[in-house]
Amino acid sequence: MGVGVCLMKKERPFWAGAAIAYAALLRIFPGFLFAAPLIALGYHYVKTRQWDRRYLRLIMGGAVAVAVLVPASFAVTGSPRIYPEFLRNTAKHSETPLTNHMGLRTVIDFRPAEAANRMNTPAMVDPWLRWKEARLRAFHEGLPLYLSLVACYLVLIGLAIRKVDPWVTVALSATVISFGSELTCYYYAFLIIPALLYAVVPRAGEWLLWLTALTQFLGWAPINHMPHWLQAIMPASLRQSSFVTNFSMPNGLDEQYTWMSVGTLIVFVLIARELMLARQPALASAPEGSDTKPGEEATGPLAAPALAPVAARSSRQQRGDSHPRRKRKRR
Repeated sequence: MGVGVCLMKKERPFWAGAAIAYAALLRIFPGFLFAAPLIALGYHYVKTRQWDRRYLRLIMGGAVAVAVLVPASFAVTGSPRIYPEFLRNTAKHSETPLTNHMGLRTVIDFRPAEAANRMNTPAMVDPWLRWKEARLRAFHEGLPLYLSLVACYLVLIGLAIRKVDPWVTVALSATVISFGSELTCYYYAFLIIPALLYAVVPRAGEWLLWLTALTQFLGWAPINHMPHWLQAIMPASLRQSSFVTNFSMPNGLDEQYTWMSVGTLIVFVLIARELMLARQPALASAPEGSDTKPGEEATGPLAAPALAPVAARSSRQQRGDSHPRRKRKRR
């Protein structure tokens, strides 16, 4: 995934697509890096009635990689029958909730009253059966909300990637992984991909560092009761409430990773929103009818100086001064 983004930055979209497709053949979820480029490709075609060749070459590279690597894998697996088995195994894992799952689906599934430490039944043959059934039932109940949130985030992505460099589009597309899939926690090493957006959205680095601190704090769970100094400043009536006496950070893995998922989703929304807002001044100041292709102008605050000469010329024309020098008088 990282190599694919770097190749896109080096203006090698074909090989970038091949690298991303290879990663997707290994772990499936890297395929989400094609999501934002497909949105950008469609947006550019609707606006200009022309296909952006950079995104076409990216997709072509991915298609060629799949066309070459899948048949080549038959030499190792012996036959194509391994792929239906792989799909069945993937479907089985997607329908098997785990306590260290992360993503939007994890948040939609969570019910405080159905946490693992409350639903676990050691006397049963499968102690986690009740908990897993509760999670699946909660997801089916929240499926409309889940699909609505995914659609809203894709709209935000579409607004954020207008007229940005293609590598930015690919890097931002990594954030779609948390919305479109549910992964175990260790796969969140993919956060190194959106961290590259620090080059155009400096605050993205700050937010990701705060997210790192938050997840470590949640995993540490140092607060097992309400601090005494906080109880001392509370009213006496509130001090005896069950909330104060039972207050503690969650220790269950499913609870901790749910809160980590919430923090991750919020940071991804902030990064996409910041990128969208950084593009608005340049889009508002661009000349009407401009046919500039996406990625040809600088991103964020860097775009403002490039538009300054245009504004200066326009102001001189409005004053009727076609040349900055004073015209010579005719003798």
